Amino acid sequence: TYFGLLAVFLCGLQGIVQAHNVASVATTDRINDSHEMASSMNVTLGKSTLLRLPSAISRISVGNPNVADVTLTSANEVYILGKMIGTTNIILWPRNGSTRVVDITVLMDAAALQDKLLEIMPEETDIHVKAAGDSLVLSGTVSDTVKVDRAVALADTYVRTSVLGMMMSMQGNVGQGAAGQ
Repeated sequence: TYFGLLAVFLCGLQGIVQAHNVASVATTDRINDSHEMASSMNVTLGKSTLLRLPSAISRISVGNPNVADVTLTSANEVYILGKMIGTTNIILWPRNGSTRVVDITVLMDAAALQDKLLEIMPEETDIHVKAAGDSLVLSGTVSDTVKVDRAVALADTYVRTSVLGMMMSMQGNVGQGAAGQ
């Protein structure tokens, strides 16, 4: 039996795919549905999360609204939607006066690709997907080189589709903004 080691770096914004026979295994990061107050947090592209605040805030500001939609839903809760891969921050002004900055990183949906790979290739249970900025990293062990090629092709298609969707969404927002003026 042939066991091929799989480590792939898929660059989302540039569409670069590189396959290497390297023995490294990444873990899958799953984003929580809500977050307690932190100085940084990850949000999945196209998905939302809630940031629960320890004290009531009176004002909020987002550094780059193209990266994330940020809405104060109550005095103690912020809704965050990942709109574009990248980073931004939010500034929170609590009523007690101590300003807080939270860095936000919007990442590709590694969990969705992980689930799709398991669905399409159920016999290959040691393929791991991790988000890294505008990229996805595949690693693990597969049964043969054909499976390596298949996993890479599926991941490449997933990345290209995600990036295309993001770009089309951005163009739609630009068109709506111009039409509204």
